[in-house]
Amino acid sequence: MMRSILERIDAGAFTLPSLAADLGISRESLLDRLALMERLGHIVRELPCETVPDRCGCCSGGCGCRGAADLPVRYVLTPKGKRLCGRGR
Repeated sequence: MMRSILERIDAGAFTLPSLAADLGISRESLLDRLALMERLGHIVRELPCETVPDRCGCCSGGCGCRGAADLPVRYVLTPKGKRLCGRGR
């Protein structure tokens, strides 16, 4: 299942509910797996205000977000994650 999640992250746009449904697991289970994959070094989680220079950094600069819980999260494969899903060879 980890490889399936990595492949979906690598493919691009998805929502957590749609990915959980595709995998046949609950959203909470998916979040647990994503957290584990992050701890194992397969993925990194990015918030828009961490990656876009004119954003505030959550939320002292007034970008309009209401903190990290209000922002979409982007997951990115690390080199280790790319190797696991067969892209890093």
